Amino acid sequence: MLFLPTFSPNPTRSLQISSLPARAPLYKALPMSTASLPTPPLLQTNWSALYPQLSLSRALSYLPNQFDREFSTPCIALLTPRVTIPLIVYTDALFLDPECSADVKAARMRECVEEAVGLQREDGVGLMEAVGRKGYVVAMLDAEAGGYEVAVPHCLANEEIFEAHVLFEFEESEVWKGTVGRVKGLDLRKEELWDLDLLGQRLESEFKREETLKGVPFTK
Repeated sequence: MLFLPTFSPNPTRSLQISSLPARAPLYKALPMSTASLPTPPLLQTNWSALYPQLSLSRALSYLPNQFDREFSTPCIALLTPRVTIPLIVYTDALFLDPECSADVKAARMRECVEEAVGLQREDGVGLMEAVGRKGYVVAMLDAEAGGYEVAVPHCLANEEIFEAHVLFEFEESEVWKGTVGRVKGLDLRKEELWDLDLLGQRLESEFKREETLKGVPFTK
């Protein structure tokens, strides 16, 4: 992504201030075939936020989670900021350590962010929410993705700041629960439905084909 630096874990805590440009494409698997952004949970942790993906294929990998939660008609939505949003890029190599607890990671990031942007501590307010109240979204290292993951604090994940529309609608297979049975509007081979890698390639191709017609940015 052009708005993110080269993936480069830092052996010490490292923070950069960048920006998430207006209309930068983000992708999110949502539980129903509408582009309504989820409401925040009643009990929030340091990491409570909306986590869109940087590519359509990566978002597709989270689709089975929706089936597991008994949402049989989820979608992949495109989220684009209506305005440029300040972005904290955090490249602490500790975030790539699966043995490191979420609480330790949050404490390290909070200390660094407090120094950089004057973050205030408030009782009952988690790290991501506190960052959002300062007007920032966050990009941090993600070992599973082999790159960055983006966290949009819930206080910023709303229709005033982000435009959202459905790219693809899915139906769960009636035979093989937890897998894709149909993609609305597309005639797909069984192999493409059963293999998320193949399905991702096909959907990216379909989206890219429409890009020039609709003027929608595409990121693989």
